[in-house]
Amino acid sequence: YPTQSTWGGEVVRFVKMGSEVEETLRNLLQHGGVTGYVVVNADGIPVKFHDVPYERAVQYAALVSDMTFKTKKYVKELLPAPDNDLTCYRMRTKLGNEIIVSTAADYTLVVLQNCHKRDKK
Repeated sequence: YPTQSTWGGEVVRFVKMGSEVEETLRNLLQHGGVTGYVVVNADGIPVKFHDVPYERAVQYAALVSDMTFKTKKYVKELLPAPDNDLTCYRMRTKLGNEIIVSTAADYTLVVLQNCHKRDKK
C-alpha cells in the first residue's frame, strides 16, 4: 500500500516494492537543483543515499530523525486536531541550500537541494 507525501509538485511514494522506490528516487534527481538524498528507516539508519558520503548520510539521519520527532511533537501541541500529523517540512539557508524532509510509513526522505541551480532552470 503506498503512502504519499507531496514535494515540489512531485508525488514521492514510499512503497514496499523496491523497483517503484528506485524509479521515484531516479525521478527525484531530475528536479532542478537536487544534489542528493538520504532515505532513513524508522530506527534512524540511512538505508539508501545518493551523492552524499556515508558519514554525512549518518549525520543527516541522526539529526533529521531527532528534529522530525521533536517537530511532530510540537505540531501536535500547537495544532491539536486528532488526525493532524507532520508529513513534510523544509529548511532553507541564507546561501540558498534547502533540506526537505518528508515522512511516510516507516521511512523519512531527506532531499538536499541547491535553490540557485533550481531557480536557473
